[in-house]
Amino acid sequence: MAACFPMFVNLEGKKVLVIGQGKVASHKEELLREYGAQVIRRLSLSCGEIEPLLDKEDPFLVVISLKDSAVEREVSLVCRKRRIPVNVVDVPPLCTFVFPSIARDEEVVVAVSSSGNSPLVSQMVRDLAKDALPPEIGAVNALMGDIRKDIIRDFPDQAQRKEAFRLILSEMLRIRDMLQTREAEKEERVSKQH
Repeated sequence: MAACFPMFVNLEGKKVLVIGQGKVASHKEELLREYGAQVIRRLSLSCGEIEPLLDKEDPFLVVISLKDSAVEREVSLVCRKRRIPVNVVDVPPLCTFVFPSIARDEEVVVAVSSSGNSPLVSQMVRDLAKDALPPEIGAVNALMGDIRKDIIRDFPDQAQRKEAFRLILSEMLRIRDMLQTREAEKEERVSKQH
């Protein structure tokens, strides 16, 4: 999947079809409902069933998490043909959109919709977020994207994947801090010599 453009979408009252069982599909359903979507949930789907389902439900977008690659490919193909945004969980090449990572609990989440807030507030939030992120965040994000397939392959459980990504990111930040400290100490030694 090519680089994605971040965009906010109003889901209030829109039909969203969520196909799949388990924690991931339930989490997506819960998240979509929080944003006002009218979620239609299907626990399973077989090849050949997606077109009649789309005809019946006419969803605004589709999310699928079945772990049945043939069905997931078919859903992606049919949705693309009908120009219905589709997210096949953990299979980026089959997606036309992706979900952002949304932190919960003690972590802070900021989501600003330009339609619901003044442009000044939206710009302030963007500026604050930009200033809070380290300059190398782009490189870190690219590296995390490069190892994503390996993490998904090696850690089938979503909680394990989340922990693996957290540990990798923590270690990357620790190394960055260590290198910055070494560089500062080196500069201090050089300045004392002069």
